[in-house]
Amino acid sequence: MIKELISTEILSGLISGAEFLSDNKSDMPAWLQALCKPSLPNLDGILKQPLLNDKVTITRDAELGIPGITGKTREDVSYALGFIHAQDRFPQMDLMRRLAAGELAELLGVLALKTDQQNRLWQFRTKARDTLTTLPVSEKKILTQYSRGVNAGLASLAGHHFEYLALLTTPADWRDEDTLLVLYALSSALQQNQAPRLYARGWFARHTQTEQLEFLMPDTSEWDTPLTGTPPAPPVAPDATPPVWWGQSSDRAPLLPSEHTYVGSNGWVVDSQHSESGHAMLANDMHLELMLPNYWYRAKITYCTDKGENITLAGLTLPGLPATVVGSNGSIAWGLTNAYASTFDFIRTKEPITHWPVHQEMIKVRKLLGGYDTVELNIPVSPWGPVVSTQEGNLDMRWVLQLPQAISLNFLSLNEANNVREAINIAKASGMPAVNMMLADKEGHIGWTLAGGLPQRLDPYENYTYPLDENSAWGASLLAAEKHPDIVDPPDGILWSANNRQCFDNKYLYIGDGGADIGVRSWEIKRCLKQADKISADVMRAIQLDDRAPLIQKWKKVLLPLLNEQIIGHELRKEAAGFITEWQDSACIDSVGYLLLSAWRDMIYSGIFSKVDKILTAQWPQASYMKANTRWDETVITLIKAEKWIPSPYNCWADFLVNQLDTVLTSLTSGGKKLTEATWGQNNKADIVHPFVHVFSFLRPWFAAPSDPLSGDHNVPHVNRPGFGASSRLVVAPAKEDQGTLTMPGGQSGNPISPWFLAGHDHWVKGEPLPLQPGKTAHTLVLEPGKS
Repeated sequence: MIKELISTEILSGLISGAEFLSDNKSDMPAWLQALCKPSLPNLDGILKQPLLNDKVTITRDAELGIPGITGKTREDVSYALGFIHAQDRFPQMDLMRRLAAGELAELLGVLALKTDQQNRLWQFRTKARDTLTTLPVSEKKILTQYSRGVNAGLASLAGHHFEYLALLTTPADWRDEDTLLVLYALSSALQQNQAPRLYARGWFARHTQTEQLEFLMPDTSEWDTPLTGTPPAPPVAPDATPPVWWGQSSDRAPLLPSEHTYVGSNGWVVDSQHSESGHAMLANDMHLELMLPNYWYRAKITYCTDKGENITLAGLTLPGLPATVVGSNGSIAWGLTNAYASTFDFIRTKEPITHWPVHQEMIKVRKLLGGYDTVELNIPVSPWGPVVSTQEGNLDMRWVLQLPQAISLNFLSLNEANNVREAINIAKASGMPAVNMMLADKEGHIGWTLAGGLPQRLDPYENYTYPLDENSAWGASLLAAEKHPDIVDPPDGILWSANNRQCFDNKYLYIGDGGADIGVRSWEIKRCLKQADKISADVMRAIQLDDRAPLIQKWKKVLLPLLNEQIIGHELRKEAAGFITEWQDSACIDSVGYLLLSAWRDMIYSGIFSKVDKILTAQWPQASYMKANTRWDETVITLIKAEKWIPSPYNCWADFLVNQLDTVLTSLTSGGKKLTEATWGQNNKADIVHPFVHVFSFLRPWFAAPSDPLSGDHNVPHVNRPGFGASSRLVVAPAKEDQGTLTMPGGQSGNPISPWFLAGHDHWVKGEPLPLQPGKTAHTLVLEPGKS
């Protein structure tokens, strides 16, 4: 989301040639250390803070640098959280607010202009300002103190963060509205697939017959494991081949399945009756883009509520927000997964685009040699939202984030909830991204609900998986909280979520399918949970690292019979058949068989869909058949078994499939390479870097994590790809936080010379747990009211 936005034009004039200043790449050069040193945080001593109400203590442990914040009130600890967020992570916060507001070009220059033009359509800064006027006094106080803490943290540094020094600029102060913009940015990241998905589905609807479309866009697969309801039977493949089913292209698809990333997560809970410890437990690993610094920021926060109750929060915060996003408060533990609810619509409009009134936005664009240009953006706006002109006609865009209170701060009270039912009621009414919330409490109860903002649909959800006509409508407000589905204490004592479709009954009418996962991860997670009589924390952690690959196993069963018939006279095919036969079921780093099958699956997709995907991508960014149908594996395997819709110019599926394998084998053995060297780990190495590395590769030794071989893949519980995967792995039982574990791919600090820049990364790579709670105190900083 962020790593592509650093402007080459701006940075090249600032850092070009700098690599020649140091002959020793293993040690950071003095000039680079000097650039980074001024923004190291305050760790010890006493700092006077004029805007603080009462004393707050911030401790840090030596190993990971996890802060422990202790104060009297939530306002005070929010001030302190803002203080350390700014010192450790302000550039990250800055990019997120600018991304949502469409103001990146003001910092990064012309290469960010296109992103700004896309995001400015939604006028999120204006919406954030409007929301501020509606906040209750208690939330406003927390927000204001957080913002004050952020600005105080910046002011207390010896100098600006190195990113601003490199860009020859200074950071702008944090405003209350910026926190709401961070929430808009998070919502956008979680729901970014919906527009290309709907566009592609609309295109297929206009280019296929009804039966063909139903088969190409199924609502279910054999992997579905819903919490409620029974999946219907999958559609049958019609005999007639659709006209869009063109022959094989010599070029690869714009995006292969192995390259595709669906922002998601795994989460599950087990009640006290089925837990080995006798306590309800939560596991949650959130799948996001992996970069440095890491998305999340660990913290332990202790204060007293307005009711006189002591609260200690342990878990993950998001720089820019005065809250614990995922974690435990001693009474409840909660985790999140992306719901892939349907929250976006295209509405076909017959009126010319000139029919609609125009809203004008002015975008500031930083010039390379100083100063700014101003670019005018004219936005046609219908009653539904912004209007865009496409090859499918003029389309109005309607997004739940346009509705009042879709983003707010009422979720802050979740941090003080005492039990599952209370937390569910808060979550349902919260202005936050639409997510599955998994919950466990200290009394042993568990629960699930669909949290965040949902549109108030006036018709069943099936009508909303394609572009709509102008007669369709939404309500003017969010879906009422009582209509959000929930489950508390199911009979079998477990609940699970992995971005799959959660319901196949009337509960789903209010959720809708915004691109739900095929369901392989949830199928495997449920299988693992069901096979254990009593589930321990070790079992939970083992499931997080489970790299068994049932989807690729299914592809293996398709390929092997065909390959064994066609290996005579083909030594390379024979060698490949041996590796595939020996492969068991996991995406482990030393497996040749898994790499062969994964790469072959890529080539199957490319051989069938490359032409249509190029058409779609040219019309709408990232639109593809894979986006339109996340269950495409099942669709293609059904056709193979039925010998229908055979790709041209082949006479049968077998010839096509073996040819695609030959393409893979030729690629893997080019240049005299041996097939034995083609392991999954050699092709799945970590690429976790600071965004500057994408512009200047010479910074990699100091601004990147090691390029370790990684086990895991997309469609296994252990989601692990070079730049995408588990941004955190949490296992915790409420009231037993001292036994909880949490690991992240990056450390607390965003500063490469900090000892906490990569702290914990090795544990994350090796799958070794780290304690949820901070270790022994090594540093103590006291913030006190008074003149500085």
